Amino acid sequence: MAVRKAQRGRGLGQACLRDISDWAEHTAGCRGIVIEVEAEQTKENADRIHFWEKAGFHLTAYVHTYIWVPETYQAMFLSFDDTQENDGRKLFTYIMDYHEKAYRGNK
Repeated sequence: MAVRKAQRGRGLGQACLRDISDWAEHTAGCRGIVIEVEAEQTKENADRIHFWEKAGFHLTAYVHTYIWVPETYQAMFLSFDDTQENDGRKLFTYIMDYHEKAYRGNK
């Protein structure tokens, strides 16, 4: 998710995320949302993590390295019912399953 730089600070990203979270919890019946964020220690990445934390997401400690991209990543999660898995390594198995389906078309 991205908001144009000139539009940031107006609550647009948080409003969009609230709509997505509401749909995921109440319409789709999800237990939570998992995302991945770049793990490199930069101000830009810290600002991104802060955005997600303001929305209730929690950063996991595990740093994941993909074989096909140079950047490292961490998982963040938002739990709707306090049963969401919070082990970063385990969350990346879900993220990688998603990548398989989304980018390679595997069912």
